[in-house]
Amino acid sequence: MTTGQQSLIRRALLFVSITLAFVVLTGCGSSTPSEADAQKFYEQSGSLSYEPIRLDIKDGLAKVRSLHKTNGQAGERNGVKSYRFDYVVEIEYIMPAPAPNVHNHHVGDIVKDTGSIVFEQTEKGWEGVSWTGKGVIK
Repeated sequence: MTTGQQSLIRRALLFVSITLAFVVLTGCGSSTPSEADAQKFYEQSGSLSYEPIRLDIKDGLAKVRSLHKTNGQAGERNGVKSYRFDYVVEIEYIMPAPAPNVHNHHVGDIVKDTGSIVFEQTEKGWEGVSWTGKGVIK
């Protein structure tokens, strides 16, 4: 192997080492929660809620069709990074209501809900800690 080839290999190894160090130090996580993170929290928070739409999802009467971010704001309190994730979500009713006088929805109905989810950054990524529903848009 010539001196020029050895020099080229050393430069390539240095480049790879620096790139790997950068990836490890900056982490592979996202700098903000994703729409998938928000949808997962929205769907799972039904057991913590008395909000009719979330209970309908929990009970299998409805499902999330889509959830989209409308705004967001990063923050930090006592050294813990947080992120407020504003969203609009489309819910589709997929089962008939067990009590039609209580549920005013039919199979195939689609409603929109808006709100905010507060996430905190942990070692394992973003974790939803609370939410506020802003209301249903018909």
